[in-house]
Amino acid sequence: MTKTGKRLKQLREKRGLKQTQLADIMNVSNRTISVYEKGTVVPPTENLERLATFFDVTTDYLLGRTNNPKVSLNERGEEESTKINVEEMLDKAWLLKGNKVSEELKREVFGFIEFRMQQKK
Repeated sequence: MTKTGKRLKQLREKRGLKQTQLADIMNVSNRTISVYEKGTVVPPTENLERLATFFDVTTDYLLGRTNNPKVSLNERGEEESTKINVEEMLDKAWLLKGNKVSEELKREVFGFIEFRMQQKK
């Protein structure tokens, strides 16, 4: 079994899905998921991207290029986080509207995010 196959199987099982269920979700045959997991076939780019999106991991993680599911490798092979910098995003969004984000608003937004994350636990 390849790294891709092993990781795909682990992610599928972690979600409590059978191969047939994942096949339905991905709109492919049961056999397709089976050969991906066995490592007989590497998913084509389009399916690899769809699987990564569905499981909320990077394609580099699925391919075994990195052990962190949220990190991709850049062209130099260095890890590059795919996490969004919320503060930077807020600044850009407000600057586009000609405003500057106040520290108070940033604290409110981060407080709300933290509150929601605690609710999800």
